[in-house]
Amino acid sequence: MESIEQMINRLCPDGVESYKLEEFSTQLSGMSAVSGKWKEVGNCQFIDYMNAYKNIRINVNDLPFATVKNRNNQTILKKGDVLFTSASETPDECALSAVIEDDILDGIFLDDHLFGIRIKEEWKDMLLPAYLKYIFRAPCFRKEVNKSVRGVTRFYISKKDFMKSSIPVPPMPIQVFIANFLDMLTTLEAELEAELDCRKRQYEYYRNKLLTFSQMGG
Repeated sequence: MESIEQMINRLCPDGVESYKLEEFSTQLSGMSAVSGKWKEVGNCQFIDYMNAYKNIRINVNDLPFATVKNRNNQTILKKGDVLFTSASETPDECALSAVIEDDILDGIFLDDHLFGIRIKEEWKDMLLPAYLKYIFRAPCFRKEVNKSVRGVTRFYISKKDFMKSSIPVPPMPIQVFIANFLDMLTTLEAELEAELDCRKRQYEYYRNKLLTFSQMGG
């Protein structure tokens, strides 16, 4: 099996080129004139802040409801969009990303505490969303993000400066290799965490059962 180093040497012997976000994507805005978030009913559903904050891959199921004044004046999200947190109490939590990698219902909006990017049509054959979900949380990009963070007690992203950030864009076969390999490790990590949690609960059950002695009669 060809290694990643061999693939790079073969497919891009002169190195991997980097491109600014504004070159290959357009920016997406969150909902406007919104009320009634988290109600049981509303005139729309949306992807919320914590969904992007906690995940690198957006959970498109069981989305919350909200009400917006003008449904026709909102960003409708699509598969492949990349979402980012717009503000936080710490700089390191600004512009945390998550990718809509699964099919999503039509008419889903974006939380007003998030923003996003959408890959331009002419770039869609050159950028893999599964690759983006990892590169946007990689240390090299996080270092770029820090240049766009503003604030003192609460921090936010300068979206104009953010769009000038750049990422390496290797040839598609390399993106696929990276995404598949990291997906495998992410799945393995989740399975190990689930197994560890199961063993912990098993240990606690038997510890309590074995060390709880019935009172002897007398």
